[in-house]
This record gives sequence, structure tokens and C-alpha cells, in this order.
Amino acid sequence: MSPESFNAFLNDLKTAFPMVGVIMTHEGIPSVLVDGFSGMYAVIKHLIEIHGCRRLAFIRGPVGNVDADERYRAYTTVLEEYGIPFDPDLVAVSNFSAGRPAMETLWPRMMAISREEQDTVPWAVVSANDDMAVQAMLALRDFGARVPEDVVVVGFDDTIAAQNLDVPL
Repeated sequence: MSPESFNAFLNDLKTAFPMVGVIMTHEGIPSVLVDGFSGMYAVIKHLIEIHGCRRLAFIRGPVGNVDADERYRAYTTVLEEYGIPFDPDLVAVSNFSAGRPAMETLWPRMMAISREEQDTVPWAVVSANDDMAVQAMLALRDFGARVPEDVVVVGFDDTIAAQNLDVPL
């Protein structure tokens, strides 16, 4: 369904029924949204302060998606606040279900940086949702990386699948 058709559908419905939007916004319909900025901000701050991570790769969702944009904004904000240089090579854009291809893009870049620096600072891969994080973790294991010993992987959403891994997110 096109965005125009969907908007027309919602406009027809909102005149007939009381509505509340969940996850997405629509003009004239009250919405309940996840605070993706604050949640992601807290996760990244935790990685830096508690786990000593100063090298953070980010798998973001689609550009223009409100949730993806807010979680990415949290990433760039925390980096700036902690004086960690932003490196666009450590960001992969993906959809919310394709963490493996994103990790396949990031891994060679991460390894190139690791060879240039002493490997005393842990890596983290931050994903804009749990599905991408699970796929990233599986790809990292295929590359021979140990999770969480070599690379810490975090997601967002706290899905049941992510909680039930051998190394929960």
C-alpha cells in the first residue's frame, strides 16, 4: 500500500472510530511511541562507562525512519559527549531485518582499524534493533570473533529471541 493510500485509509477510519497510533505517527491521531533516543543513549553510555568501549560500530535502520533516526542520533550524541571521534566507516545502514550484510560491511573496516591501533580497547557493535544484533552476532562468530570477549554486541527492543540466545543481548 502506498503512503498516500495508507493516509487516506487512516483519514477515513479516524472519522468513524477513536484511534491511537502505536509505533508510528499520523497527523490528527494521538500516538504512543518508544523513546528510542533515551534508550539507545543509555545503552551506549553503559558500553563506554562500564565496559570501557571506545570503538563503537553502529548498524542503523533505514534513513528517514523515525525510530532509526532517533537511535542513530543517540549514537552520534554520545560519541560527541565522550570525545570519541565519529567515523562514518563504522556505520552501516540497513533495514531492520538485515544485520548480517551490515556486519559483513563493517567487519573488514573494524579489522583495519584494529591493525592500526593497539588492541587494548574493546569493540562494540550497537544495532538499532535486536534482529539486526542477532544477525550481526552470528556473522561475527562466522568471522571467528568471540562474543562478548572480542566484540560486545547490543541491540534494542528486548525481544524474546534476543533474551534466549546463549549470550543474551
